[in-house]
Amino acid sequence: MDEFSSGDQAPEWTSSSSDDSIYYEDEDSHQGVENTDNIESSIEKDDDKVTTTMLWSSEFDEEVHAYKAYIKYARDMGFVVRKRDLSRDEDVNLNRRYYVCNCQGTRDPKHYRLVDRKRNHKPETRIGCKAHCSVYLDKLSMKWRVKTLEEEHNHPMIPEQFVHLISSYRKLTEADKVRIVCMKEPGFQTSQIVGVLAKLAGGYDNLNFMKKDVYNFIDRDRRAKIENGDAAAAISYLQGKADVDPMSVTRYTLVNGNKLGNLFWADGLMINDY
Repeated sequence: MDEFSSGDQAPEWTSSSSDDSIYYEDEDSHQGVENTDNIESSIEKDDDKVTTTMLWSSEFDEEVHAYKAYIKYARDMGFVVRKRDLSRDEDVNLNRRYYVCNCQGTRDPKHYRLVDRKRNHKPETRIGCKAHCSVYLDKLSMKWRVKTLEEEHNHPMIPEQFVHLISSYRKLTEADKVRIVCMKEPGFQTSQIVGVLAKLAGGYDNLNFMKKDVYNFIDRDRRAKIENGDAAAAISYLQGKADVDPMSVTRYTLVNGNKLGNLFWADGLMINDY
């Protein structure tokens, strides 16, 4: 028997009928939703807003497509999604998935009972919100469809002008990364790079990231490069010590993307001391 992992009571699952309609046991759910149009492709377009009607009437080739659609809906509405329960069939294949608002549930009371706590509690974010979406795999069509969709939240939605500042929705695209690298190499300051990207996007409000994200990307890119970067300079310096110190040893490994993985070195004085 399939069971959900934890949390609030999961929806009652039923199999679909032999035609294109889906029927549900609970009286409050949508009845007889016709799936005449597959609009999965339109849901994935960034320019289109995802509505509840689109979610109910869509079918998806894979569970991840349904997840992306609900995330797009959540962003348009002004809340954040997280995955919760799942279920698998006898062959251990995923056949049901449950997505919830990130305010679902409550903080475990054990965190409040700690007597030796050194830090103050973080702000409470889980306030028992019941908004959720559940999807299941229709065995007849082998498509993923929406089973239940609760739209009501017990908290205010995030205003549209601030949604892009949420960490879950902040993202540097590959095009953004290429532009950043191309502008950083000739010596552009990070603040100037962000200004250029904002100009291309039509304003800072249209950026899907913050200045901090650009700083972090530049720092990771600089530290990761093995060629013409700090890592290459360090390796070159350590290997050059062998010319004046025959006991000097330097070893390093590379990982995917020609990036520095591990670095070990020891000079003659260190070896003698050991």
